[in-house]
Amino acid sequence: MKKKLLTIISLAAATACILPTISCAQFTTLWTQTNNPSAGGDVASAITTDASGIYVAGFDESLGIGNYQWHIEKRDLTTGALIAAFGTAGVVTSNPSANGDYPYAITADASGIYVVGMDHSPGNRQWRIEKRDLTTGALIAAFGTAGVVTSNPSASWEQSRAITADVTGIYVAGDDQSFAAPNTQWRIEKRDLTTGALIASFGTAGVVTNNPSARSDIA
Repeated sequence: MKKKLLTIISLAAATACILPTISCAQFTTLWTQTNNPSAGGDVASAITTDASGIYVAGFDESLGIGNYQWHIEKRDLTTGALIAAFGTAGVVTSNPSANGDYPYAITADASGIYVVGMDHSPGNRQWRIEKRDLTTGALIAAFGTAGVVTSNPSASWEQSRAITADVTGIYVAGDDQSFAAPNTQWRIEKRDLTTGALIASFGTAGVVTNNPSARSDIA
């Protein structure tokens, strides 16, 4: 079934929820925006905001069947319109491989936006983290290699699925298959905000793993 990138914002219109009575306001849709980059599968999977706009990450199939590329948009907080200064007419794309490359989560701080997911560049799924400029969407060269950090714990399929940040670093969570399939374990990395390097004091050389079972444990 055809899917398209979709952004919907709903905000409170009347009163806020009041505890402990749980009296809540009704909500109203202030605006709706859609985008359809291709006739194939286009999906929005993550969203974050800052004072300058809304950032939406997902993937599109505009390069051909099965060739899913990263797709990131910046939109106006008030109208939802694409902000032209960001990338090309409000959109940046990234296509590390000719297979399925998917972003799953996004966050922002004063120095940039961080997008995490996976790519197929080594022939198997690996973790991928991009840091981009808040205004232009350009990759920030000081982060990793030309704005990109990858992590490939095994020759099987791994995906980074979540990210958050504080003043000491970024925290990325996902899965790895360092054990034989189907034994997938949790993996958490802490990385430097500026360089993307693993922070050695966190876990073992910047990595914490947890393997609750011999089956698929997914973070």
